[in-house]
Parts: sequence; C-alpha cells; structure tokens
Amino acid sequence: MSDPSSRPFAVALFAAVIAFGSASLASKAPATGTSCDGAFVTDIRGGVPVCVHASERPPAGVDLRRRPTIDELRERRYGKSKRAPEVEATESGQSFSTAANSVACVGDGSAGNRVQAIYARASNVPDRFSSVVGLIRQYAADADYQINLSAGQSGEGRRVRFVTESCVLSVASVTLSAAGDDSFSATRSEMVAKGFNRSDRKYLIWMDASVGICGLGELYGDDRATDDNYNNGGPSYARVDAPCWAYAEAHELLHTLGAVQGSAPNSSGAGHCIDENDTMCYTDSSGSAMTSSCPSLPSWQVDCSLDDYFNASSSATGYLATHWNVARSSFLEGAPPPPPPPAISVVAPAAFYAGNAVAVSASVVIPAGRTYSIAWSSSRTDCKFFVGSGATNTFYCPATSAGAGQVTAVVTDSLGMSSSASRTYKLLIPSKRRTTVATVGLSKKTISKGKSAKLTGKLVAKSNGKAIIGMKVSVYYRRAGSSVWKVAATRTTGKTGKFTLTVKPSKTTYYMLVSWYTKTWKSDQSSAKKLAVK
Repeated sequence: MSDPSSRPFAVALFAAVIAFGSASLASKAPATGTSCDGAFVTDIRGGVPVCVHASERPPAGVDLRRRPTIDELRERRYGKSKRAPEVEATESGQSFSTAANSVACVGDGSAGNRVQAIYARASNVPDRFSSVVGLIRQYAADADYQINLSAGQSGEGRRVRFVTESCVLSVASVTLSAAGDDSFSATRSEMVAKGFNRSDRKYLIWMDASVGICGLGELYGDDRATDDNYNNGGPSYARVDAPCWAYAEAHELLHTLGAVQGSAPNSSGAGHCIDENDTMCYTDSSGSAMTSSCPSLPSWQVDCSLDDYFNASSSATGYLATHWNVARSSFLEGAPPPPPPPAISVVAPAAFYAGNAVAVSASVVIPAGRTYSIAWSSSRTDCKFFVGSGATNTFYCPATSAGAGQVTAVVTDSLGMSSSASRTYKLLIPSKRRTTVATVGLSKKTISKGKSAKLTGKLVAKSNGKAIIGMKVSVYYRRAGSSVWKVAATRTTGKTGKFTLTVKPSKTTYYMLVSWYTKTWKSDQSSAKKLAVK
C-alpha cells in the first residue's frame, strides 16, 4: 500500500502489509461451488465457500519469525513511554490517561451477534495472557475507534458489538495443541473443537505465535444486500499473530464482516480494494495496480470514498444501495457520530544510511479548544528515537541494520481522540563502503600508579562528520617497551558516535581505536594515545 498517514494500531498494515480475503465474487447471489480463485477454502457453510488468502509480506521492518517482547509491544502501541499518553484537559487543567479508551458497552454484553476476543497460544509457547490482556483490550478499542470514526464520514457512528463483561472487553484465553498455531486451518479446527463455533459470533484471535503469519481473515463470497447475507452471520474467524499485533486487527475483522466483495467498483478481485487511502486497499495477490482516490485521508480510513464496502449513511447510493454494505452488519451497533479527530502529517527521509541519525517532524491540525500530545514509535525494534514525544525528533537505525522500516507519530488530544501518520524508509547500501574516522582521547596524560583515567572513543563519517551510531569498536592497548597490541575492550558507539571506557594501567600504556565494518561503513584505525604512569 502507498505510504500515507495511519493510526498506530494499524500503521504497518496500512503502509505495506499482508491481508487476506476472497477472490472474485458474484454480483447478485452468493457464490456456489468450492472455488476461491487462488485462495484456500476453510469450510463450506450452507453450500458457500469461506475463503482465505495465503500470507504475503509483513509490515516493513517486522519479522514474522520473531515474537515481540511485552516491552516492544507496549512501545509499538504507545511509543517510547510504553504507556498511554497523558494529555492536559482544556477545562479542568488536569491530566488523564487515554488508556481508558474502550470498546462499546452494548446491552448485556453477550446477547445477539457479537465479536469474541480470544488470546490463543500453542501448548509449547509460554503463556503471556496476564501481560498482554490489557494490550488486547487496547487493540480491540483501536479497531472499534477506527470503524466508528470512518462511519462519522457519512454522518453516523458504528461501534463493534464485542462480547463484554461489566462493560469491559471479554478476552477468552485458549491453549491449543503444539501444532495448533502452525496454520489457519489448524487454529480454526481446534477452536471449533473447543466450542468456539456459535452462529452468532465472529472470533477475533490474537495468536501469540511467530510462525510466518501476519493476519488471516475469512470472507464469504456473497454480495447480496439482504440481512441473510452469509457475512452477516457466524461463525467466522480472524487471526492476527504477535508480530502484527496493533497492525492488522481492524483489517482482518472487516474481512469477516464482508469486505471486500469482488463486484465492488474498486475491488482488486482478491478481497481488497485499489483506491487508496483505505485500510482494505493494498497490492495483493491479484497484482492489481493501486490508484490514489483519497490522498488526503489517513490510510486507516475504512472505505475512503464510501462506495465499495462501508457507508453508514441510511441513504447510501450507488453500488452499496444494492449490494452488501458492511456498515449494515448486525455485528456493528448504530451510534451518534463521533467528534472529529485531530489530523497529523509526518516529514521523514525516504532513505538514509544505517548508523546516521536523521531528523523527523510532525505537523498537527487540532480542533479548537483541545490540547494534545505526540508520541513516536518504530516498526523495527532495533531502530530508536532520541526522545519519545514532541513535534520534532531524531531517529536512527544502528550501523549494523539493513532493509526497511517505518516511523509513526501519534497525536492524542484532550478528548482522547487520536490519529497517526507514518512514513516508510529504506536503509541505503552504497556501491562502495563509506569512509569513517576513528579518534580516541584520554581525560589525563599522566596518572599515578593505582589511579585511573577515562578513555573516550568516537566514530564519524568522513564525508560530513556525522556520528556513526551502533557500530562496534575495539580498544587496543600496548604497554611501553612492548610491540604487541592487545584488545582491552569492545564497545558500541552511542547516539553521538562516542563511548567511554575507564582504564587503569599499571605502567605507561598506549591506546588506539579500531572500528568494525559493515556493508555501509569502512573500518578505521585511530592514532595512538599515550597514558603515562608515574
């Protein structure tokens, strides 16, 4: 998908990610037979195939074979602070935490069609339920918020009818067999066997696994504009694996609600759309070319032109007046239109060298009378910001990094409304390694025996003097009277390209610095510095 702004809980999904759905679908009747046109069939229900596409690429910088730590998940969602931002209220002057953002409290929390949240893991994967249940509640609230804000574009609101207990999201904890997380079909089969197969439920599963899957969601090939549309019932299943938590929930949930039918005006023909910016649009397995119909909208927007699969207006016209409209789903609840959210855009370089810090900035448009805060996060766990908040920031990837990634800025205002913007970047690899300059200094020229001195090393790019961050360097020493250099220590350069080391030689010693090298940077050797010992 093209780059544009997005919410933090959806950014990588919307910037360049994987999604799944049905292939070409009938225009006025449910599909028949067992073909999914390249997708695999998970089930035949009522004579209609339920289709899911195979996995495609993950968000930039996300490793589908690595399970993120709890701290990394918190930082991904909340930024460097790893907690929901506190924003100064405009009237009371007090602060509050937006962590209270929650799903809708509808009826008794159980009756009728509902979306059941599930934390699942294989029996050979450590149980992290108690540590992540709060995050899962936030992810669910994020998906609900995204759908509700999008409904506001047509003058109404829509809330997801999640299963709740005492108005708090109910999250079932399920342990599968050791092979239960190996594939979507295995997960679905075991869920059915455990009783998660109610006809009035959609099951949104947060799978604590890292087996090469980002997200998967079932979709019926049925575009009829009637309440008996197969997408308007259950059971249906969506799975989001840990590497893509906070990125894929709304997208996969919308698949289970019926997005995007092959007959839609801007359908890719493979369960998605092509008119960016839109949470369901991206270059999928169909290879369909993207268009830019809504460039000013954030990419978390649901149905950018309100013409393919979601329009909350009771007077929707065009295609959605005669075909399945997800906004009519009985798994969504009507609501008043939400207040307008703040808007944010991000300026960041599209490419830079690993090891060099770069400037990033965010511009915010905020509704009158509200205050706000900005938090930054990265899709890569190895790349960091100098500070966690503010309109301007500095970002870097260590010198050993390679590939691509994504930076995200989230604005949260004093009503708890938020929005985000993201930019994808590439780490450059030059045709020839770039020259570096290593230097070493000592805090003293002479010390008494038994005393110490501080050694400071520094590594910069020769071309512009920029610090090289995250490069390993070795400190060598040679005692007076000897011709042999030995390694005293190996360190990694920090944000300024520097590091420090305390040395305590027993006799006069010479020190020098030798930097390591990568595909981007050459090695360099400093001149020697003498530390005399009385």
